[in-house]
Amino acid sequence: MKPVTRTAIVTGGGRGIGAAVAVALARRGIQVAVTARSAREVQRTVNAIEALGGKAVALTADLAEPSEVERLVVEAAQRLAPPDILINNAGMAEGAAIGRTDDTLWDRHLAVNLTAAFWLCRALGPQMAARGWGRIVNVASAIVDGGLAYTAAYSASKAGLVGLTRALAAELGPRGVTVNAVCPGWVETSLASAAIERSATRTKRTAESVRTEVLARGHQTRFLTPDEVAAVVAYLASDEARAVNGQSVVVGN
Repeated sequence: MKPVTRTAIVTGGGRGIGAAVAVALARRGIQVAVTARSAREVQRTVNAIEALGGKAVALTADLAEPSEVERLVVEAAQRLAPPDILINNAGMAEGAAIGRTDDTLWDRHLAVNLTAAFWLCRALGPQMAARGWGRIVNVASAIVDGGLAYTAAYSASKAGLVGLTRALAAELGPRGVTVNAVCPGWVETSLASAAIERSATRTKRTAESVRTEVLARGHQTRFLTPDEVAAVVAYLASDEARAVNGQSVVVGN
């Protein structure tokens, strides 16, 4: 029997974890719609997939806009096939003391980290359920279990993403669609580096001392690589993970 060709949407796929996930899925024979705001970064990921012999398309979108989400879903289906796999990885992380966390910062975190994922799940979840197979993986954060000062907006959005995961797992799981969250600790990405630099500037410390402290707080011995997180995401998006549903998988070391 000829294996089924799956199609995935990977948000935030231009760099870091998202790019690593897109490549990891392509290595499994999955065709990938890679999306982010930067056309140059998305195309770079697509080029990497094509160099492996995989199939991918580059789609730029600002997922904080509902019309952009709708367009993304339509274009992915038109250029590849209706998506069977959704990886909600796009996100932002800006820290501030609660007194300086204004409405704009709060709203932007919820829009990018949580609401965009909800919109995509709402658009694609019922379609997957109607076909009897689907995988949704939401990239949250290990911070939801431990807490970190100056991250009220970020932490709330990621905790909400875990809650969304569990609710949808209960709703869609009986119809063949698993919904899980991956919660990475500190990963060597540009997003993490920027957060550490901001913290170092705010506290008048060296970036290296901040790196050492955040690892200790997260009970990690080192920063993870994006590929290590991508391996877990790719597994949860596979046929083999059909018995895993509604879980929040912490990735750290």
